[in-house]
Amino acid sequence: MAESAPANQTRSFRRWLLAAVVCAGAFLIPIRFAVNNEFWERLMDAAHIPFVALLTIFAWHILPARVVQNRALIAFAICTAAAGIAEWLQRFTGRDPSWSDFTNSAAGAFLTFLGVTIWQRRPVLTWRLIYIAYAGALCAITVLPAWREFRAIAWRSVNFPTLGDFENRNELRLWCGDGRRDAPDGALIRLVADHASHGTHSLCIETRAHGTPGVRFLAADQDWRGYRTLAFDIFNPGDSFVLSLRIDDDFSKPEREDRYYRGLTIAAGWNHIAIPLEEIASSPKNRRLNLASIRRVVFFLEDPAQPRVFHLDYVRTE
Repeated sequence: MAESAPANQTRSFRRWLLAAVVCAGAFLIPIRFAVNNEFWERLMDAAHIPFVALLTIFAWHILPARVVQNRALIAFAICTAAAGIAEWLQRFTGRDPSWSDFTNSAAGAFLTFLGVTIWQRRPVLTWRLIYIAYAGALCAITVLPAWREFRAIAWRSVNFPTLGDFENRNELRLWCGDGRRDAPDGALIRLVADHASHGTHSLCIETRAHGTPGVRFLAADQDWRGYRTLAFDIFNPGDSFVLSLRIDDDFSKPEREDRYYRGLTIAAGWNHIAIPLEEIASSPKNRRLNLASIRRVVFFLEDPAQPRVFHLDYVRTE
């Protein structure tokens, strides 16, 4: 027996409600990552394409074929509009609206529209293969930033206990000028074939005057237990200065006295520095630093009176 019209309407309403809930949860709920934040954010950027493509397939499937013509086009329009509205609403939910996220979402909806159209109207194998190649290339280009971050994470895992020897460009995704990937007003960092204490390259760090310019290593909860010292080499081509070292563990928002802080006097020329890990662990005032979960290592200058240039190399635990 055929279902009644009210029953069909109820089922359709439930399906649309499910789609709305899934979309709202995926696009509006704030998501924070404690470690490897850049990787997960780039992966989420790429995930907009398959996620919205699936939503568009769902919308195309539940639109009534007997009533609506060009269901694929309408599903594309609905999901693209929903993605745009979701990006606009993110400013009110604690997430950051992104034009690139919207374009990825629109690309996912378009892939569904194009795929359905080709499969329905152009059954020739050549057209289908062209579509598959196009969809694959688009997804590969979008996922490339996440792949680059993954390669850096893999480098960190494979080369530990070395934190940085600056022979591989992937390391520049782990060592961030002034705590960010691109901070021209803080510290510029680059790999150079000069003043290397290990291998052939070092990390050249150029800081501005004033503020707290420097460089930080994203350790992602490394386990330093079983090692005795943190060692690194610094070449200073200018006058001596004081370089601050800060080490964070997984403790949530520690105050300055609950982190490891130390001022290092950097003389002209080579400085070979080794710091006992016991000193690092026992430095916080109210607790012990968790050596099983080291999250960041930060080298910075505190309100310098002039710009500085120095070279960092062969950072490791021993």
